[in-house]
Amino acid sequence: MSDVLVYSGPGVSNSALHHTLKTLRCLLSTYDVKTVDARTLALDPWQKGTSLIVIPGGRDLPYVSELSRPYHRDLDGTSSSTTHRADQRIRDFVEQGGAFLGICAGAYYASAHCSFELGTAMQVDGARPALQFFPGTCRGTVYPGFVYESDKGARIIDIERRLATSPSRWRCHYNGGGAFMSADKYASAGVEVLAAYIEIQPDELTLDIDLSDEASKRPQTTSPPPRPNYAGEAAAVLCSPGRGKALLFGTHPEFPLLPSSTPVANAENDPRLQADRDEQERQLVEHEKQRLRWLVQLFADRLGLRAELPAWAAHVTAGATTGSTATEEAEPKLLPIFAAAVDTEESALDEMVQQMAKEKSSSPAGHLAPTATASKPLAELTKASVRDSNDTLHFLPATTESVQAAIEVCRSADYTAYSKPIVPPLTPTPSDGPAPTDRVGEVEVDLDSVPKYVLVSSRDSFSGKLQLPNPDSLPHWSIEEYARYLAHFRELNASRESAGEPGHWTSWKAPFDPFNPFGSSVAAGFASQPARFGSPMLYSQMVTSTQTLLDKNFRWLSSLPVGTTFFATQQMSGRGRGGNRWISPKGCLQFSTVFRVPVTMAAKTVFLQYLSGLAVVEGVRLALGDSSSARAVGQQVRLKWPNDVYAEVPAVEDGRAKTATFDLNGKRYAKLGGILVNSQFSGGNEFVLVSGCGVNCLNPRPTTSVSDLVQMHNQRVQSDEIEGETLEQVSQEKLAGAILSTFDSIWKVFLQRGGDFRPFVAKYRDIWLHSDQETTLTSDALRSEGTGDEERVRIVGISSDHGLLQAVPLTSNVTSSDANAWGDANNSQSYRIIQLQPDGNSFDMLQNLVKRKT
Repeated sequence: MSDVLVYSGPGVSNSALHHTLKTLRCLLSTYDVKTVDARTLALDPWQKGTSLIVIPGGRDLPYVSELSRPYHRDLDGTSSSTTHRADQRIRDFVEQGGAFLGICAGAYYASAHCSFELGTAMQVDGARPALQFFPGTCRGTVYPGFVYESDKGARIIDIERRLATSPSRWRCHYNGGGAFMSADKYASAGVEVLAAYIEIQPDELTLDIDLSDEASKRPQTTSPPPRPNYAGEAAAVLCSPGRGKALLFGTHPEFPLLPSSTPVANAENDPRLQADRDEQERQLVEHEKQRLRWLVQLFADRLGLRAELPAWAAHVTAGATTGSTATEEAEPKLLPIFAAAVDTEESALDEMVQQMAKEKSSSPAGHLAPTATASKPLAELTKASVRDSNDTLHFLPATTESVQAAIEVCRSADYTAYSKPIVPPLTPTPSDGPAPTDRVGEVEVDLDSVPKYVLVSSRDSFSGKLQLPNPDSLPHWSIEEYARYLAHFRELNASRESAGEPGHWTSWKAPFDPFNPFGSSVAAGFASQPARFGSPMLYSQMVTSTQTLLDKNFRWLSSLPVGTTFFATQQMSGRGRGGNRWISPKGCLQFSTVFRVPVTMAAKTVFLQYLSGLAVVEGVRLALGDSSSARAVGQQVRLKWPNDVYAEVPAVEDGRAKTATFDLNGKRYAKLGGILVNSQFSGGNEFVLVSGCGVNCLNPRPTTSVSDLVQMHNQRVQSDEIEGETLEQVSQEKLAGAILSTFDSIWKVFLQRGGDFRPFVAKYRDIWLHSDQETTLTSDALRSEGTGDEERVRIVGISSDHGLLQAVPLTSNVTSSDANAWGDANNSQSYRIIQLQPDGNSFDMLQNLVKRKT
């Protein structure tokens, strides 16, 4: 997943940052949108993994000061001889083909000259030599009344888009921005005017209507010069510095225009609007649709980004009605969680509900409001409720009545009571007069505080058949199909084990150890306990995060047996390594699985991320089939250290392979999935771990999918480019069954061998990308030994005792095929092996660097 980096240092407005992040995450959902400071931009090697740099609204002068600050890289207490500045690296990034977005103050800063409120106490006037993406002057404010970090002077305006077909007006938020003066004359320098300010705006909605009266009463030391007529001056431009693109807005296109959004809600005291409120809201909804669509068009066509309007947002803007709330229209709703023991006795789920019923909460566990059509409130159907450490959970039997009621309640839920302030309301100064009584700050729904409903299936007392929800209730997941595939692949894996397949982990024999002739028994008790991975299973069509719900709710987690797996079609707060969050697209197989290890194996928990990766890759290959064609496609799926799954794809520039791809040994690889492992001490004699996996099964975006691999193979067969047979597509249920059944076998061997990684080395070495790869350790990479300087090394293996990546100097004779490359700490000392921590480092394949994780 490529990065979109949003500057969030000194000068950035809280509200502008909030809406910038929200809009970008909505429209650029396949990117990792995250905030950075000037130091990160100056020192970290972010360029090749980044698609867009954003400087949002705020104050230009702090940007000038902070982004031009020289930073030194500290090496062992000494400073490097060279310095780095964020502004220089931003400009280099764009000139070399990167994309830049500057909004309001970010646009002032990105122009060659900034002129702001000349002749007033807020005057700023001077050259901006750092970026100069717009080669002229950005001058403002276009409209009077601006006050820093305030809604004073903010308003909704119309600007005129310069379209190839015919001009059209576009409504957007404005607060203190500038105009790109005489922008047309810079056309030869690659400047394209996208929109212009207009002179007459009959539909303008002015916030704080009394501002002009208050301002006229304040004494002025000097008379400001006459305000220029900005009609016809550029409000948005696209610049072309070097090989890159810079999109600059004088307005605030990131702010929403829905009737209940904050910028519009703050204008409701204007008496001029009261008589025509319905018409104003109708227009705003229409312009909100245009806002989102035009931004998608600009991001995609002008900046070359993979932008799309999410289906829920398209439905929202198309169907928004007068009186609807911003919360209802802004995001999809969380849906019930279904629990089922698909191939075992449901006693484990019964015990879970019984244990939850015994839990005592410090305060009542609230419910969502019942619908008017509900025959019985969900509270009356609930068997257990608990306010856990992160979420409120209600457990109900999955009857026809409860399933229908829970779905209706969740879909119609009003999230107003679960909102929390993101940007607090601004406190007016005494000269501003009394604050409006209904003024609110920016708010956002706290999805963790929304009650969650877990519907538990049971077996019919007469037939013994598992009673599952109606398929209409689960349109994107078939529990029955998943159960069939899980059973099928368990049988297939069992036959592979009994056949003694060469290189398989079950075929590994430990070398004789005279000090431990009977092998390790440190986890014998745990290994003897049956673990049926994938059963019990949990599933939700729309959930916050499977990882968060398990890992952050310890009482619920404690009640779940080893192997319990939580699937979701979409996650609204998906969690990735490093804390990355996103709203996941459909078509990605996403799940989190519960593991337990004895405290005596605490040091071995690091291996779970490697074993999870092994299970995913082996599961994909298992799901594809055993024919020569299936094996050939399966060989394309590989592991990147420490926890990413990649697939070999054609090395063709198709516009879709710009992010999360890299070239290695003449082949191109695109990201297929990733793994995140969390662990915690249970307070008893074990550690509880949750392994979260995401594998792109059906969705071709952002890079590739299992479906893509099958389709590309079939096209080559059908065009006679290669010999072989066409393959069937792999459903999410089939892929899930293959991966979870593989976990069964892997985890059993891992516990039986006391956490020894050696049984898995042969398979792991076959599927990872790094055997004898020459690379560079950056100066900040966390290592066991070395000078701390940048160093060229060769990757050879993973240590069998602590799971550290092992590298050797280029002059070493140790190779990846040597047993020593996968040995313990004693081997590393004997063979000058450098060890690298998986939790503190990452492998940047674009730049061929092992560097500290940021």
